[in-house]
Amino acid sequence: MPDIKIIKLKLRRGLESQRLLITLDQGELGYTIDSKRVFVGDGATMGGLVVGSKSFTPIAANKTSLAAYQGDLVVENSLLYQLTGTNATLTSAWKYIGPQVDGNSIVFNASNQLTFNAASSSLVFLSGAIAATSQGLSARVDGSTIIISSNQLRVGTITNANINVSTLLGQGIGSTASGTLCARVDNQSIQIKSNVIALSSLYNASRLPLSSNGAFGGFYNQFPLGSRQGTTQYAASTGVGSATYTLSSAGFIVVDMGAPYGKKAIPVFDIPGVLMALS
Repeated sequence: MPDIKIIKLKLRRGLESQRLLITLDQGELGYTIDSKRVFVGDGATMGGLVVGSKSFTPIAANKTSLAAYQGDLVVENSLLYQLTGTNATLTSAWKYIGPQVDGNSIVFNASNQLTFNAASSSLVFLSGAIAATSQGLSARVDGSTIIISSNQLRVGTITNANINVSTLLGQGIGSTASGTLCARVDNQSIQIKSNVIALSSLYNASRLPLSSNGAFGGFYNQFPLGSRQGTTQYAASTGVGSATYTLSSAGFIVVDMGAPYGKKAIPVFDIPGVLMALS
């Protein structure tokens, strides 16, 4: 049987400052009792080469105060660094080796945590009327007043419950007893027929305003419209109450003064204020 002997093997040891003053032979091991690291000699390098690397406990800051050697790792303020130089007291000797971000879509927040950049124009955030489905992003709609048809937003059915009458009323717009919106018309010159706003008969001066010096006076060198010829100021509201005004398909207002004046055709654009009222 082989003769087995148990021996205690001790490495050459001393302080870190002492290690730096010697050259370990090739394969010779040394141990620093203050930094508690093992080194192996190559016969040329002062103090030898460190065996293995050390991962330090995460620290808040000041990695340059660590008793670190080349290749060691440390997490400082949630960021991972490795000592790539030989002098751990220099910040430039430490290299950040953690996740790399583009600084646009993904950034580090104040706590050095990875996060999406809310200010990025290349990202879409789910909020408001945007939702995520198994097929991608989609607009949120009520499926009633607004629907999605063939990947397009379309107006659905609008009911009284969907109309806020109190906020929609304005000039020319009113509400009915049932709560719906309706255009306001005088039902004389303007009427609503079959849910369509239509022009009614233009009758008498109350619906076709004439001024004493307006477009009717001296039109085409014809005599003024009025109760008598030979005067210079007339108003259709006096003496011509029986006159009728109608709009022809050719864009003329036909004035029928009766006997002895007869009918006269007047282009709409020649009558100030009337074109706007009829359009």
